[in-house]
Amino acid sequence: MLNKLRSVALVAALFLCSTSAKAVDITIAFVGQSLCAEMFSVSSSPPTPLSGTSMWANGSTSWTAVTGNGAIQYANRIKTATGATNVRLYNACFGGSALLSADASPAANYWLNTASGAPLDLFYTMVSNSGVVPDLIEYNQGQQDYMSSLPNLLGDYEAGLGSLRSMILSHFGKTAAQLPWQQWVTGKAAYGQAGSTYVNAAQIRYGLSGAAGVALGPSYYDLTYVDGTHLNAASYQTNGDRGAVGALRLLGATGFTRPGSGPSITSAIRSSNLVLLGTNAASILGHRAPLYPKSPFNNTTNISGFTVWNSSYSSTIAVNAAQTIGDMVLLTLASDPGAGAHVGYQWDNAYNASNPIYDDNDPFSTGFGLPLTPLTIQVSTN
Repeated sequence: MLNKLRSVALVAALFLCSTSAKAVDITIAFVGQSLCAEMFSVSSSPPTPLSGTSMWANGSTSWTAVTGNGAIQYANRIKTATGATNVRLYNACFGGSALLSADASPAANYWLNTASGAPLDLFYTMVSNSGVVPDLIEYNQGQQDYMSSLPNLLGDYEAGLGSLRSMILSHFGKTAAQLPWQQWVTGKAAYGQAGSTYVNAAQIRYGLSGAAGVALGPSYYDLTYVDGTHLNAASYQTNGDRGAVGALRLLGATGFTRPGSGPSITSAIRSSNLVLLGTNAASILGHRAPLYPKSPFNNTTNISGFTVWNSSYSSTIAVNAAQTIGDMVLLTLASDPGAGAHVGYQWDNAYNASNPIYDDNDPFSTGFGLPLTPLTIQVSTN
């Protein structure tokens, strides 16, 4: 009976500081494609799975031990933080699956497809066979849709996320608040698929949309790629920990106010050739100012990743220096970009990892906090 406790009961009882709270089970579904799947499959000196953690994959007939550096770290963090009797993960991750039908290969392999044998049906079958409805969705998909040449990819993908969530809520009979959704950002493929920009933008926009129960989750931008798309075991483990912290916040865990994603740029003001970028690092619970570059851990004029365009995006203006000042970033440009200019952070091509920006908080003991979220923003004039 305990493994049937759900949603409102979970939020109300799970994180109370009482003995009974530790009797509640937590079930979380990872839904997506290969980056999601490799959370469970890529392993190198993995953590030891804690007792009471388990997983269910496509074709499973019982709950089994969690595998993979990322998934083990995720489950262990949830178990340790909550004291739940059982932490269960669904591995509903299917390599090559698209969100949109236009990007599917083969044609049925997309998440909005409701047909038998399609990814969504396979996920529903897993839940039906196990008898345990998830308490949270970790949506970690997008690379297949990078291939799209659709001119409306950004809007189509963002709308698709909302449609898929509505379908899942309806299937399980849950409200948005009862079944939270953490939106992962899959990162830009290092080999330069143009569609990655639009998919990542849609993921970030949906994660920050303010939709009930939705939060922006981890991104792969600052981690170590092994083939231009996928990561090494240590990077999956880092993101597993980031994702777990964000999940604990979504589930209402006491003491967990930190999102799974880094802070975002929220404003850009220009005065001649100087652009001051404001962020939410000081205003969003769980982030801490000051912002700082990865190396060295202090203000510097050698921060990587910024691009400035004129109003029509027809030309770029060189960034001579970028310096963190508390929760702000000051850009010194080679010239005045003029009215209507745009600033992008880690936006125009593959992630520049030489010296990215982080917030000043490190619950992961990795030596740095969470990376500043890639974004574009129009510059206003002071």
